[in-house]
Amino acid sequence: MLKRLERVDYPYLDSKGNFNLRSTLDAIAKLRPKDSILFHACAHNPTGIDPTQSEWREIAAAIKKAGVVPFIDLAFQGLASGSLEKDRVAIEAFAELGINMIIAQTYSKNMGIYGNGGLAYRL
Repeated sequence: MLKRLERVDYPYLDSKGNFNLRSTLDAIAKLRPKDSILFHACAHNPTGIDPTQSEWREIAAAIKKAGVVPFIDLAFQGLASGSLEKDRVAIEAFAELGINMIIAQTYSKNMGIYGNGGLAYRL
């Protein structure tokens, strides 16, 4: 029998509308080893507010310490900053620490074929 997933919410933004690193780190510390936490790697949906490179490193260190598996949604790579390299800093922070992660990446938005599901292209 499949176990039901338990969702745990935490404040992503602080009272001033900035990314809330403290609440993120607190949420990670409360998770059990092998629990998972979902992140948008860039262009956070719906806020558009992302952690900085140094904040991603703090998050990665907390993830490693807790033994948590990050699930990273990378749907907007290249659209947040205009750079494919800059928009992958979250993944690099986890990879540098040897953290196993799950990554979901789509190219429909950032490769200009958004909304064209079901079409085939002949080269």
